[in-house]
Formats: sequence, structure tokens, C-alpha cells
Amino acid sequence: MRYYASGESRESYITGIRPGGRYGAVHDVEKRRDNLPENVFHYIKEGVQREECLRRNEEEARARIRLEMFSKKPGQHRGNVATIAAESGGDAEQSAAMSQLERETQTRERRAALQELYQRDRREWEVRLGARGLATQRT
Repeated sequence: MRYYASGESRESYITGIRPGGRYGAVHDVEKRRDNLPENVFHYIKEGVQREECLRRNEEEARARIRLEMFSKKPGQHRGNVATIAAESGGDAEQSAAMSQLERETQTRERRAALQELYQRDRREWEVRLGARGLATQRT
């Protein structure tokens, strides 16, 4: 006698049969979460570590830019046409540096929001898996 998947059991995940007799339906994220690998959240951890390293490098670069911007004494080079032209270029550099700082601030805020979203999603999955008697970490 042939077995017909009902769409409710473990085999329905493998065969792609879903309730209603449809074949090849999109993956249902609520089913079969007990086959998660041990390192399911490892890629998130690596991404966060990579972003932390980039953030530290960006902060060092911003600190260097600030030092360069504010270490010059006002009126240090005056009276020379070449230095006046260089000062106007310096203003452009300062405005570019400030816009870069603003972009980096926005990026940092966006990253923090994404990290909070990932953490919330992970907590939700741990609660869902815990309700089914499953665990995300090996004990």
C-alpha cells in the first residue's frame, strides 16, 4: 500500500507535500525546525565580529580626521595666495570629512538596529524551539 503524506508529519518536509494536496509548495518555516545545524547562528556571529572590526577601524580613522581638523591653529598660514587656495580646499575636505562622519553615524545606527532585530529573532526562535522541546545549543 502506498503512503500518502498528509502534510502534517515529518515526511511532508522531505517530499514537499502540503495539506490540500499541493506539491512543491514554498517552505513552511514553522515546520521541521529540529534539523537546525549546531552552528545555525554562526554566520551572524561572524558578521557581527567583522562589523565590530570595521567599526573600530572607522573610529580610528575618524579620530585621525578630527585630530587633523582641529590641530591646525586658526590663522596659522595667512597672506600667501597659495595657502588661501589651500585653505578653501581644506574647507572642502572638512565638509567632506563631516559628511563622512554623518554617514558613518547613520551606518552605525542602522547596524545597531539590525543587530537588535537579529537578537530578537534569535530569542523568538529559541522560545519556539523550547516550546517544542528542542534546543539551539548542544548540552
